Formats: sequence, C-alpha cells, structure tokens
Amino acid sequence: METLHLPSFAKVNLGLQVIRRRSDGYHELRTIFQTIDLHDELVFEPASRGVELECRGLSLSAGEENLALRAARALEKTVPVQRGVRILLTKRIPIGAGLGGGSSNAAATLAGLNRFWSLNLPEQELMKLARDLGADVPFFLKGGAAFGTGRGDRIRSLSGSLNRFLLLVCPPVRLSTRRVFEAGGFGLTGKKPRIRMMSFSQALSGRGDLADLILNDLERPAFRLCPEIRSLLRRLREVGAEAVSMTGSGPCTFGLFPRRQDAERALDCFRADRFFREVCAPLSRLEFRG
Repeated sequence: METLHLPSFAKVNLGLQVIRRRSDGYHELRTIFQTIDLHDELVFEPASRGVELECRGLSLSAGEENLALRAARALEKTVPVQRGVRILLTKRIPIGAGLGGGSSNAAATLAGLNRFWSLNLPEQELMKLARDLGADVPFFLKGGAAFGTGRGDRIRSLSGSLNRFLLLVCPPVRLSTRRVFEAGGFGLTGKKPRIRMMSFSQALSGRGDLADLILNDLERPAFRLCPEIRSLLRRLREVGAEAVSMTGSGPCTFGLFPRRQDAERALDCFRADRFFREVCAPLSRLEFRG
C-alpha cells in the first residue's frame, strides 16, 4: 500500500457516572460514548525504516508522549515489521478538551497500520493494545454509540445512534483529567448505577427521552477548576438546546438540537466569544467505519 488516508473522529460522552475509586488508582465508570463528525486526519506514507510522525494544525508534540506514535511503537513491538512509515497527523480536535482526540489518534493509528503494514491482526488483538494505551482508546476501534464500563475500556456497542445535532463550545483552557477526578473526591464505596445500557439504547432508538438520561458526574469538580463551564451550560440552555452537558472531564460543553439550522442559529450567539465552537453531527457505527 502506497498511501493511506484515515479520519480520526472525536466523541462526546452522553452520560458519565463515576461509580467508585478503585484500589488500583483508577475509577470505575459507566458511560455512553457517541462519535461525532469532527475529526483529525492521518496520512500513512512509506518510509525507509522505523516510524516518523509529523503534526500539523493545532500545536501538538510529535515526541514519544504522542499517543499516535505510542500506538505505532506498540504495534512494532507486537509484530515484526520490515517497512517504515511516515505518519502525518493534522489536528483539528481541541486538545485536552474531553473530546478524545488523542485516544482517537491512537486507535486510528492501530487500525491504519494494521492495514498499511498488512498485519491482519484481529480486533481482539488490537483491543488489547488499545487498553494499554488509554481507557478511551478501545471505544475508537468501534465507534458509533457504545456503553463503556470498567475504566471506560470495556465496550459494548449500542444498536441505536444519536439523532440530534450538537453544538460544541469549548473555552480556551485545558483541564487535567487527573485533577478533575481528584477534585471530585470519589471514594472506594460504590454508588448505585444510574446509567443503564438498556435505557440509553431505547432512547437512542426513539423509545425514550434522552434529555432525562444525560448526566456527567465530573461536571461539579470541573466547575471548581473552571467556573466558565457552568456558565456555558446555562447559555446553551438559553439558546434552545434540548439537553446540555460537559463531555469527559471537560472543559468542552455541548448542546443537543433537533435540526442543524437550530444548532447553527445557536452558534451565532457565541461568535463574540474566544471559544472553539462547532456544529457537529453524530456518526453511527456504519458511518464511522466508512
């Protein structure tokens, strides 16, 4: 294969509940992932040897901490590879916003190099590598709407998919996921699950009220670290969003609208702000896989 082009899609969490803090330092979660059409781009080209990474667009290190590069290194260690690759990553997804851009890049790199290098590794093997790279990475090997448990890395695909447009509004700050969880003060005692796979599956299929199900336990600690998030959620409600939430550990917020033109009209109310703002559509699993 000479050159391979792949999109690397963002996600939102339609629901995120922290059940408890685990003894290994992570947190037990229940979450609903949904891919959206906002995306980075990855291009894989032949190189003489090894792995080269170049980043364009938003400022991002191309060093060893980059998740796309880490994913490529993980594949190199798993399967002997005779050919090199040059990866060009064009960043559009805001960094450190809760939209999963880095995790998506890692998953797209695993899937892309599996094709580019003709490795033919099964999804189960890629999933093992994905879990070692980060809790959100396994989801991005599946896409669409999915129910996540464990650290968020145990994924079950949902039959339905979101049928609303999203207005993303993100303040120009980055929130450390670790700091947000620490600010939440979540204990070892487990909570009763409020996010249920069946309820969301029915709502996404049009047999329930999705707005009543949307919640994010990380909002309160994120408010303390970035009070602007609370204000953005209020403003999204005021401009007509059916439901609003923060995605992941923030700070990106989103509102749901029945029609694209409704979301675009709402976007006009934020044009004077120095925020990232984008109207997005959800992607089903079939659309995600292209």
